[in-house]
Amino acid sequence: MKLKNILSFFCFLAAMASCSMDDETVMNDISKEINSSTGTSKEALVSFQLDMNGLTTKSVTNAGTDNTVDQEVNNIVIFLLNGDNVIDYALLNKADGDFLQSGNVCTPKADFGFLTKKVNTLKLMVIANSGITASTVSNYTTGAQVKAASANLADCTKFGESNITWQYADGSEYPGYEKINGTDGVLAQPSYPVNVTVKQAYARVELASFNVKKQSGSESVDVTLAGVELYNINTKGQANGAAIGPVLAEPSDWNFGSSFPTCNTGDIECSSTDGKNILANNNVFFRTFAYDYSNVQADKEMYLEISYKIGVQSQLRTKKIVIEGKTDNLKAVEAGYIYRINLTASVRPEQVDLDVIFSIDKWIDGGVLVDGDLTANRN
Repeated sequence: MKLKNILSFFCFLAAMASCSMDDETVMNDISKEINSSTGTSKEALVSFQLDMNGLTTKSVTNAGTDNTVDQEVNNIVIFLLNGDNVIDYALLNKADGDFLQSGNVCTPKADFGFLTKKVNTLKLMVIANSGITASTVSNYTTGAQVKAASANLADCTKFGESNITWQYADGSEYPGYEKINGTDGVLAQPSYPVNVTVKQAYARVELASFNVKKQSGSESVDVTLAGVELYNINTKGQANGAAIGPVLAEPSDWNFGSSFPTCNTGDIECSSTDGKNILANNNVFFRTFAYDYSNVQADKEMYLEISYKIGVQSQLRTKKIVIEGKTDNLKAVEAGYIYRINLTASVRPEQVDLDVIFSIDKWIDGGVLVDGDLTANRN
């Protein structure tokens, strides 16, 4: 099926764009198949709004080194399913100009919807930032395959699904129609709108700050952050955020490039209340699927290992920081959350204290980073 349809994020889309002959053939075959299996003859046009809730449509540059990529959308694939079987789909690419954005509103080039029979077993599934292309989208024939495509850390995927209930907010029912199009081919009946909320499929672990603080009486020395590694990243996930497996990766080492973050404690900022953040607000971060390590061996827990030096000639020192969960004594990470670690190195005479402060923020149903209280799921 040739797909040059366009999506509006925040507006209900009311009509079908003109289709090729292949498009019409596929649509009609789908309608006949559903009709023969259910005995219904009512037609429906399914349109929808996609709640990206703050996600932008900037082009992804480097997902490995740019933590704003988690907020970005480059492509969107929408699947219409009957039960667990895919019966229609649309692939929209930003690079092709399929959707344009002004502020939080994405404006389509044309209207979009799925023409189908009105049955009670339909649902929509949406993936943002998948590796699915026009040449591979037809390979996805089941809901399980669609969900599997959304579980890809490298793509920074987001996922959402919604059952089509045919119920309006006031409790009334979308009736369906004997014929959606008039005799002239123009849409003659209203569409049924479906809301789909897209959520992050993974979690993020960050070293948000490495503050160097000089204590009274200590000499001025160089402090260097020489390495940050996250151990036991879960590389296997599923769309609802629960872990499958897990499948743990080798330690992931953050690449600082040609120079490591460093400072001398003689810097006046090191004597301030908070000390000097040598990361300069450039967070070190890693992505992982959900992982519960409450009852595993210590070497299978998810933890950061920090390597640092105090003084030019000093030996490399390390500190292990186990990633804490949302509640006390919980050792687990969950999809849609950001696990931030703030580290302070207090340089004292003859010793160094490393203090760790955890903070956990939630991606609010789609990608907005919000500091403060955890917010309940709106669905």
